[in-house]
Amino acid sequence: MNRIKDNRYLWIYGKHACLSALKNPNRVCIELLITHKFIDKNDPVIKLAKNRKIGIRDVEIAKIDSLVGSKAIHQGMLLKVLPLFGRNASSLIRIEDIVAQTETAPTSTILVLDEVTDVHNVGAVLRTAACFNVDAVVLTEHNSPSESCGMAKASSGAIDIVPVVCIGNLVKTLEYLKQKNYWCYGFDASGETCLHQVDFSERRVVILGAEGKGMRHLTKKHCDHLVKIPMSEKMESLNVSNAAAIAMYSVFLGDKSS
Repeated sequence: MNRIKDNRYLWIYGKHACLSALKNPNRVCIELLITHKFIDKNDPVIKLAKNRKIGIRDVEIAKIDSLVGSKAIHQGMLLKVLPLFGRNASSLIRIEDIVAQTETAPTSTILVLDEVTDVHNVGAVLRTAACFNVDAVVLTEHNSPSESCGMAKASSGAIDIVPVVCIGNLVKTLEYLKQKNYWCYGFDASGETCLHQVDFSERRVVILGAEGKGMRHLTKKHCDHLVKIPMSEKMESLNVSNAAAIAMYSVFLGDKSS
């Protein structure tokens, strides 16, 4: 992961992730490291960095490898940033902010991950969320990963597109969202309703639990509907990022056809 000594910062790597971070006005960017070999091939990155008056350093590829590891697919560029959420975050987004921003929208989708711990799964879920117009992804403060360079890479830049809200008490958050006319749909292998039978409300919260244990008991109790994804008996479950993609596509498709 991040090998830099000052752990206040992250190194975001790869073209898509760096471009997305530079385009995000809420992202504090400090410095761009880029190898000479890739300078001409990545003009948009250079241009954005110059427009934001961010320092640019031409370095050897060995320098980049030393910071993020030689196995990282960094495409010859690293962007030093402050994290958007988790430890040492530059700014914190509240769930109240998301509700206020979407108050007049015809539909609103909030995706909740109940103690999903895998960095790459969270990154993949963020990418899915960006694809299907999710307004925010909610993570629990405990048993959820902080932002990392691996998560940013797995999200392919979506980490700078979809707001991430970190909350201390998921039950209270769900109760608050219900007061704001959201309906809660928990995805569970033992759910009583199949996904294709669900008519999602205009304001909805989709909740997914960690692989294996799923949603916690109290989280389930606060769901208005428990939904299952029908699948063959050859496998017991889906990876949480795959389940999120299926769920978000279903919600998105319903909006398009209504």
